[in-house]
Amino acid sequence: MKTFIILLITAITVAVAQQNLISPRVSPPARVMQGIGFASVTLSYSSPSVKGRQVWGGLVPYADKDDARPWRAGANENTTITFSHPARVEGREIPAGTYGLHMIIRPEKATVIFSRDNKAWGSYSYTPRHDQLRVEVKMETAPFTENLTYGFKNTGPESTTAYLRWAEKEIPFTISFDSDEITYENYREQLTGTAGFSASSWGRAAEFCLD
Repeated sequence: MKTFIILLITAITVAVAQQNLISPRVSPPARVMQGIGFASVTLSYSSPSVKGRQVWGGLVPYADKDDARPWRAGANENTTITFSHPARVEGREIPAGTYGLHMIIRPEKATVIFSRDNKAWGSYSYTPRHDQLRVEVKMETAPFTENLTYGFKNTGPESTTAYLRWAEKEIPFTISFDSDEITYENYREQLTGTAGFSASSWGRAAEFCLD
């Protein structure tokens, strides 16, 4: 028994000693969210820096064929995008959910890939079999940005434009929701709760339906 305990303590000590020290990440994690009515879009990513290097056509190589291996669109784990409700990206339907975001980059355009696999490390295990959607968008010139950044612009009651911005380039893609349908369903759910005991709540819901 004594020998077993000694062996167990030794094994635990060795296992602990072999654990890697956790240090701050060179490419820190970031998250950005945009609300559109009752819907929302959230992007979670890691943010690498330029550090004087050539990004486009260098760190991020240009693809020479349509089935080229995509870029992780960030650093470390999958960059992910979450749609709270069914949406449209560049006019094409995509179900609600969280997707791994990948991109195939060319000098003037990018293919943005939404993968059902959102747990991978980078794009190393990427496979087209998990694609939910691909859209092609134009690369645009933008003010120099040292740290890779995602954001939103041109946001309205039904749509927004998400973008990746790094170095001197921007990759934008439009996202839209059926805001009327989402609002209708939200009001209907609210009216089954305490809001349903308020006459003004029913009045506001009726006005919305008539509009």
